[in-house]
Amino acid sequence: MSGCYEQLMKLNIVTNQYVDKRVSDIKTHYAYFTNQLNRFVHVVIPYDRMIYDKGSMFIYATLNGIPYVGMICYRKDTATLHNLHVGDNGVKITLNEAKPEENRLLRMIIRIPEHSVLKFDCTDYFEYALTGA
Repeated sequence: MSGCYEQLMKLNIVTNQYVDKRVSDIKTHYAYFTNQLNRFVHVVIPYDRMIYDKGSMFIYATLNGIPYVGMICYRKDTATLHNLHVGDNGVKITLNEAKPEENRLLRMIIRIPEHSVLKFDCTDYFEYALTGA
């Protein structure tokens, strides 16, 4: 009886570790953040963490109180921003630059309005940083 119990405990431990890793992986595919006075967000997508050679990132935002929805479609060497919904005053996000770096990652520099709340939801793992320039 104790042999079955030990096997069951090992199975539960493996399952818990697997679930914890999956939850951690999912968290690296989206980000919520607020932007006070910064003008740019730098997004970095490492090639070795990409699922395929291309992907997409949805952007849901409130830009100075105006709703916004956009999507970035990217490959390893370039990216294109599609503004899907822009508010009445025309405030939107722009993609300043998208280029490969060191043949191992794609860096996108996205211009965002001040005083915004944003959510990025990406098909791949990414990292980001807010900057003033």
